[in-house]
Amino acid sequence: MRGLVFQPVSEGYHPWIIISEEQDGKVLAVNITDASDLNNPTCVLDVGDHPIVIKQSAVYYKMAQEFIVTKLQKNLKKYCTVHQDLCSNEVLDRIIEGALKDEDFTPKLRKYLE
Repeated sequence: MRGLVFQPVSEGYHPWIIISEEQDGKVLAVNITDASDLNNPTCVLDVGDHPIVIKQSAVYYKMAQEFIVTKLQKNLKKYCTVHQDLCSNEVLDRIIEGALKDEDFTPKLRKYLE
């Protein structure tokens, strides 16, 4: 699932990118938002980094979340648009590098990246 990009179909919800391999039945995902919504974002994504990025965006590490894989798989089918293009390893590496530097990325979540 690493690299999977999904977006809840409800209006106003931003996309998510799974940035970890499965561990103990869970994966870690980060939320993507407008870069202008965050002060001094740690990781900025530009148009071209992924087809979902249509304007300068940023990873909102404070919203990073663990998902139980079995529940996520069910909910993806019902409530989300799953993008065909996976996030590239280059972009994932930038996101992970940013996570390790960001103050809002908790030690509990760092275990997914070790």
